[in-house]
Amino acid sequence: MNIRTIKKLVEQETELDLTTKTRKQEYIYARAVYYKLSRENTLSPLRDIGRLVNKDHAGVINGLKSFETITLSNDDTWMDLYS
Repeated sequence: MNIRTIKKLVEQETELDLTTKTRKQEYIYARAVYYKLSRENTLSPLRDIGRLVNKDHAGVINGLKSFETITLSNDDTWMDLYS
């Protein structure tokens, strides 16, 4: 699996465009799921993972921290997408 495929799957499941420049919570969480899946299932560097959604490596790191927030809050909507 590659990062493009993961991005497409997350976008299909959420019906969101991950490249949209917004800070709305649903976009932040959808990108966080994309980041987490990309890190776990590919060997792609943070730079490449972020570039696909118009973010830099620091944005990916921040998004991975956001994923921890999702996990701690037990938000079933996003955890179902992840699993």
